Amino acid sequence: MKIHSMPRLHTSSSNEFLSIPRGFKRSLVLIPGWGFTANVFSTLELPYDYIVPLYPVTGPLNSALTAFLDQNGIGRVSILGWSMGGLCAVEYCKTCGDRVDSLFLFSLRFHYRPEDIEALRSGILSDKQRALKDFHRLCFTGHRQDYTWFCRDCQSETLAIWSSDDLISGLNYLLQNTIY
Repeated sequence: MKIHSMPRLHTSSSNEFLSIPRGFKRSLVLIPGWGFTANVFSTLELPYDYIVPLYPVTGPLNSALTAFLDQNGIGRVSILGWSMGGLCAVEYCKTCGDRVDSLFLFSLRFHYRPEDIEALRSGILSDKQRALKDFHRLCFTGHRQDYTWFCRDCQSETLAIWSSDDLISGLNYLLQNTIY
């Protein structure tokens, strides 16, 4: 099963999601990390219907996700957040916890070092494509087969969807938010 993000139709402040029915009675919101799109989850085979963002995630999803769930008659969901997506998932649980059945967090840091954020910001301002490719390679360190798959099936779409402004906005979110 393939999950494809769609080219962004609105600004990054316009939050939209895609529901992917898979024949299950429960839904899982998949929130990717900074510099990735929902296509990074395309090989998952979990016993859920999926809900994915159709745009780069650059910050909180609270009102947009709640509106989507309400509009689609979905009462409660489980959420899987990876890296910055985990930070967004935790934030959603803090304000809308009554809508969450389960929370799955992967590769989530409690905080991000300002010097790491600044290095990424400088790289993006200098050469967005190179900086994002370097970041992707770093994320898959020790997982050559997964990295090869990502480069072959997902990276070009991911590079095209993320704007420099969205990347910087996501870095600002990471710098300003911590989990303690």
